[in-house]
Amino acid sequence: MRTLGAVATRIRILVAGAVILAVALCAALVIAVRSARGGLDLIGHHSGPVVVATSDLYYELSEMDTQVANVLLVGDRTDLDVTRAGALERYEDRRRAVDDHLRQVANFAGGDAAAQRDLGDVMHAFGRYQALAAQAILAESQAPSSAPGRPPAAALDLYRQATDLMHDDLLPAAQRVVRAEVGLVDREYARTGSRLSVGYGWVAALGLALLGILVALQVLLARAHHRVLNPAIAVATLATFVVLLTGMSAVSDAEDGLDVAKRDSFDYTVTLHQARAVSYDAYGDQGRYLLDPVRRHRYESAFYEKSQQLVRTDATTVARYDAALAYALSAYFSARRTVAFDGFLGRSLRHVAFTGELAAGENALRFYQTYQAADRRLRTSVANGDLVGAIRSYTGQSLSGANATLVPYLNALGRLIEINERGFDGAVSAGRRTLHGWGWRPPLLAVGVAVLLLVGAAPRLAEYRG
Repeated sequence: MRTLGAVATRIRILVAGAVILAVALCAALVIAVRSARGGLDLIGHHSGPVVVATSDLYYELSEMDTQVANVLLVGDRTDLDVTRAGALERYEDRRRAVDDHLRQVANFAGGDAAAQRDLGDVMHAFGRYQALAAQAILAESQAPSSAPGRPPAAALDLYRQATDLMHDDLLPAAQRVVRAEVGLVDREYARTGSRLSVGYGWVAALGLALLGILVALQVLLARAHHRVLNPAIAVATLATFVVLLTGMSAVSDAEDGLDVAKRDSFDYTVTLHQARAVSYDAYGDQGRYLLDPVRRHRYESAFYEKSQQLVRTDATTVARYDAALAYALSAYFSARRTVAFDGFLGRSLRHVAFTGELAAGENALRFYQTYQAADRRLRTSVANGDLVGAIRSYTGQSLSGANATLVPYLNALGRLIEINERGFDGAVSAGRRTLHGWGWRPPLLAVGVAVLLLVGAAPRLAEYRG
């Protein structure tokens, strides 16, 4: 009787231990799944869209400033492909787009105090900029000039104040919002990765411990009752094995989806949006270079600095940038596409994760080189006293002009952005699909194991009482 009592006690202990471990495994799986889903939701539906909207905000602000410069640059001429009315219409379109982006960012960044503060700086500076821009446009309209590039002094002075505000206050504030959101994504990604690693370890440990107890219980019952198999406990063991295997696979696949979304898509989408914004602002520097002879050197330096942000070379001036860029690209294409240069475009070429990305990146690089060559011709025209010819290059559709070469370059960047955003959306969606159904499977396992243990062990324990 003492031996029979000891066997019954061991059975009860093993059953109780199995139920406790099943509940613990359920909790570990639920926590791991929630961590993975939370990380995917934050990147896919919160901070990812905020960063894109804020980067687009930078682009739209840059175009607003460029269109004000265009109003002053073309005056009342209608033969330069850009007209005063057309520039004003584009300015108003960009202004509305900025309003929309500001509302979108405000909605997403509502709980982030730092982002709200930076967003407040953007809104305050934006209001001041619009006032100065409106005054510059009004001053130009009151004394329009038929000579391109020769705006009224009062209009030019007001525009200087507006563009200084744009580049000294407004655009840096927008960049701070981007950095704050990128930092939030980085921190949450690191936290989610750490939680998933810990959770994965707990799921594996608890699952293996539960399987061990179920096997031990099966062996004990087989020896005590001379039966090969207890069907209910065998089903519980199989169910635990299947749920453990598929659960760990789901968490691992979701973590992989998070990695692709963050490291292969999000990081480079941010880089490419920045490249597009900087590229268009550099184009604006060309217009300001043509518009303001007093500040011509300043705007040439600004164009050079933005060019270095896009493709960093060892050139020290705009005049030397062409040769340095040609050398860097020649080395890249002749050295089995080893990227030896830095900058936004260099970083994007080091990253090839999706179909078509390499070809799109190389197209952007070639178009960028063509655009840079057009810029040198524009500056040569100015140096030769052909300001109208330089303005035609900047505003017109001549195949070798600055404007015409900028468009395919920006389109190539847009293609790169599209490829990475599609990869981003696909990775987030794939990660979420792997987690589908894991809200109810772990609790079902815990309940099922408990019921099957009761069904399998209760009759055996009753024999001891009998």
